[in-house]
Amino acid sequence: GDRFAAVLRVKGRDGPETVGGPSGPQRLAGRLRAGLREATDGLPADARALLPGLVVGDTARITPELDEAFRETDLTHTLAVSGANFTILLALLLGSPGLAQRAERRGLAPRLGIPLRTTALLGATLSLAFVVVCRPDPSVLRAAACGSVALLALATGRRRSLIPALATAVLLLVLYDPWLARSPGFLLSVLATGALLTLAPRWSAGLRRHGVPPRLAEALAAA
Repeated sequence: GDRFAAVLRVKGRDGPETVGGPSGPQRLAGRLRAGLREATDGLPADARALLPGLVVGDTARITPELDEAFRETDLTHTLAVSGANFTILLALLLGSPGLAQRAERRGLAPRLGIPLRTTALLGATLSLAFVVVCRPDPSVLRAAACGSVALLALATGRRRSLIPALATAVLLLVLYDPWLARSPGFLLSVLATGALLTLAPRWSAGLRRHGVPPRLAEALAAA
């Protein structure tokens, strides 16, 4: 059941040969991760180890004892970068997803007077930077792919095209890494995104018809 069929080990006195250095974006991402570690130097030992893991998935400081404690409490998933991290970034840029295409939309982009399509382009750039900084782990890739579907909706304004867009994103990810098809986390991410595209708008509209304030209706439907 393992994704690796074999492991090849080469024995010799010489170390591995470097055939190429990191690219400019990769060096910048490395400096950002290092800067985050430096910013946490004044924290207690556990917090100093956990904060980079929670923010960008950097678990270099996680001790075996702390890792074992997380395993025993079934909290290891909190150390993996997930859609929650990406949602926070997009919310800062776009505001509430339910209001993204309305006049009362919030977030940094409308405050700066940035139009919707330009906002979607900035969101796509933010998605790429998110993957580079956090590294393309499966949880990061599926978060960025599902977030790109919402950005496509923002750019086109056509909700009917979202399900085919989600299906295309899932297909490309599975072609890139077929083992995602056996990942429960990937399945839950896809189902959650599909529910946000199909069920959440109806639930939100129903709540508003029953007198629930729009912002609260959007939050309840997304939850």
